[in-house]
Amino acid sequence: MIQVDMEKPTQCISCPMWALTYVHARNAVDICNQQKKPVNPYSVPDWCPLKELKPHGRLIDADALKQNTYEIYDPMGIIEAVPVDVIDNAPTVIPAEPEEES
Repeated sequence: MIQVDMEKPTQCISCPMWALTYVHARNAVDICNQQKKPVNPYSVPDWCPLKELKPHGRLIDADALKQNTYEIYDPMGIIEAVPVDVIDNAPTVIPAEPEEES
């Protein structure tokens, strides 16, 4: 599971995806476990998969909501719907940023 409540590391060695792998008996290589590429442990490569998450509202799993859809028959066609209480009670994947206090 990917940790979402962290700041982007400034060095690969501080990242949970960093690993030291032994290629041969005496040769160790620093790698990004997510990308399976070698890295300099004291910098962050341009291709780093971690991205900063901008301030946002509550994020939920839309795929999970699709399991709770039902069809409404309308003169214009079939409409898929999800009850509001199902949306309100959907598990939060990434919580909203706390509002700043004045």
